[in-house]
Amino acid sequence: MTILDRKSALRRGSCPGVYTPMESGDGLLVRVRTAARALTSADLRALAELATRHGNGLLELTRRANVQLRGVRELAALQAGLVVAGLASADPAHERRLAPLLVDPRVDASPFLEALAGCDYTPSAKFAIAVDAGALAEVDADVRVRVDGGLAHVAVGAHGLGSCQLASAPSHVARLASWISERAARARELAIDLTALRAELEPREAPTGRPLPRGVALPFGAADAHTFAALADLVTSVRVTPGRELLLQGEPDPDALRELGLVLDADDPLRSVIACPGAPACGSAHGDTRMLARELAQAGQTLHVSGCEKGCAHSSSADVTLVRDPHGVRMAFAADVASAAVQPVLSLEEARRQLARRAEATRLRPPMTRKYDYVRDGAEIYRRSFAIIRNEAQLARFDAVEERVAVRLVHTSGMVDLADDIVFTPGFATAARDALRRGAPVLCDAKMIVSGVTRARLSAQNELLCFLDQPGLAALAREQKNTRSAAALEYWKPKLHGSVVAIGNAPTALFRLLELFDEVDARPAAVIGLPVGFVGAAESKDALIEDGRVPAMIVRGRRGGSAMTVAAINALASDEE
Repeated sequence: MTILDRKSALRRGSCPGVYTPMESGDGLLVRVRTAARALTSADLRALAELATRHGNGLLELTRRANVQLRGVRELAALQAGLVVAGLASADPAHERRLAPLLVDPRVDASPFLEALAGCDYTPSAKFAIAVDAGALAEVDADVRVRVDGGLAHVAVGAHGLGSCQLASAPSHVARLASWISERAARARELAIDLTALRAELEPREAPTGRPLPRGVALPFGAADAHTFAALADLVTSVRVTPGRELLLQGEPDPDALRELGLVLDADDPLRSVIACPGAPACGSAHGDTRMLARELAQAGQTLHVSGCEKGCAHSSSADVTLVRDPHGVRMAFAADVASAAVQPVLSLEEARRQLARRAEATRLRPPMTRKYDYVRDGAEIYRRSFAIIRNEAQLARFDAVEERVAVRLVHTSGMVDLADDIVFTPGFATAARDALRRGAPVLCDAKMIVSGVTRARLSAQNELLCFLDQPGLAALAREQKNTRSAAALEYWKPKLHGSVVAIGNAPTALFRLLELFDEVDARPAAVIGLPVGFVGAAESKDALIEDGRVPAMIVRGRRGGSAMTVAAINALASDEE
């Protein structure tokens, strides 16, 4: 494990393997990478001893499943102690090659990480790799390795690439990290061509991840050195989870764990409380946070108490967010720190009264006892829905594939008369279906289309590409005096020939596509033209059909949209309804 501080500027420290830690009100904050393996009893004792000798004795769990020591005074001495204890590396090259890592606590990632550290690559400081068995599905990572027995299923962001033997995964990940880092700090900043990246991997679907079992929690994810040392006497090892919980190995006495202050009960309000260290631990804080959080914690709602407007402990919304102010607190409901920080200042007494009234109103609200008779089986709902559509809609003019697309569009929109306005050019359905099965990329004008397509239906692992986040797109749109959606088609050119184009939002994108046919010698295999709106939507779709140079489908008039476009792709990608 190596020392890591994600919030620092990553300047080189005075000791090998150390990055300059973050300053806080009680000294330096040093983060130790503990996500990659279990912490043994000896490791827990070593952390407790080092936190007492070189810091203020406080340790915290992070959202990246690491442990950080607070109030560090002697950085070099701490580093030396961590190296002796086997909790840090003295090799700066080893540190540089290990990007910020997130490791599912059920995975023994040590062999993978050792092999990765031996690869010749240097990722950017923000680059993140997740080694996962299912617990990290919601965590943002540039490269994800889903471990399943002896196989590793590799993905870039949300895009699956394929699988390889687990022993081969480090070299693949290193190459991906280098490829991405040469072009941008994070994978999400790129419009990535996945064709070349898939070349060395088997086209195999990643298994569904197994959710992580609940562990025990430390109040606010923090404890003193005494707690860590005492815990070492009760367990054989622990794993830190991304949820800032501990998975305990051994058979610890529950009562002994509760005496140490650990939270065992699943419905304990302290599990839903987030609070930074507050004053005096942090020099930016305007007051105490954790005593106030304990006082105000209520079952059934999340509470975030921040010592200042930065919100270091939690970046998302909470049911109740309190921000300390020199003159009291600012409070907001179902909001994040930024929203709470602009609210009027309240005294602590007034904040307590408002929260008490809110809790009382919730308590007095009568419980819901109504029961409804409705179909609960998803497959049966689909079966009945499609049967109703086929009974009510006019579908006789469509062939089998066209009918499946039409039924999906009607089902998505809820409008049976939509079938009357669907137009397929001859051969469109076959051309689009065959292109998808060959692995043709899908060029989309809206990110909602990329998000909505059911990837399991894309048997060829097709790329779903949208370039609205491309750097410089806004400037290009101004130069072209057009919308960003239309300007983004400049990035389609290398991928256009043989692709499936899916336009479900912008009429300007569809008009620009027709102009592009006059500028480049490339044609898509098929165009799904379903832009929605009152200005240009109907006209752009009519122009597509009249152009006639590519197989196409439209819905005449103003109706359309990303949801219908997604429905069309899903219907064409698979014969299963």
